Amino acid sequence: MNPGGRYDDKELAQHTKALVSSPPIKLPKLQSKSDYKWWRSEVPLHFDTRMLGAITYGTERYDEAEGLRRAKYHEWFEARKNKAFSALALSLSVDLRTTFKIDDIRDNMDAAALLFTRITQHFEAGDGINPDYWLQELVTRRLKSGETVTAYVDDVARKCTKDWRVNTATGSTTTTAGASSWRRQCSACVRLNTSVNNFVARPGSLPRRH
Repeated sequence: MNPGGRYDDKELAQHTKALVSSPPIKLPKLQSKSDYKWWRSEVPLHFDTRMLGAITYGTERYDEAEGLRRAKYHEWFEARKNKAFSALALSLSVDLRTTFKIDDIRDNMDAAALLFTRITQHFEAGDGINPDYWLQELVTRRLKSGETVTAYVDDVARKCTKDWRVNTATGSTTTTAGASSWRRQCSACVRLNTSVNNFVARPGSLPRRH
């Protein structure tokens, strides 16, 4: 859809009403890598017929300026996002919903495309290792005010353990190489953050201004 006016407000309202009142999109259940090939082949069949393919696969982006200018455009895009995102999220197992952090992205207008990307990256990685957003969270974890280094390291270790269990349960760390790599990366995150935070917290660690 061209946000510049391919559809007028009346047409957008009609499309929105039809989409909202249409039956829910039901995708195959996705619990592990063994389900992924079938799941992936089914998604286009359900989404393309409802004009959701572009927004789901990330080729169509919401125009914020147009959304502010035209309420019907915003409502149409919101309805499409909700339809696609709900279908993707409901097809996932509870563990995978946690893995892909759906609560963190559900309000984003690009939520459907973001979730679709996370799913495909997760299952199409060479050895099934979790994508970078897990590791990014660990790397950016900072020492909080009043928090001891020991408590900080324990918290990061708990997150590593939790993430490892989720990955194991969902079948995403199925190889010995993948398991070893995940443990090494978690350990590296702990060492990196501990060394950086210790350096910053140590008196005299910062250069003096002359």
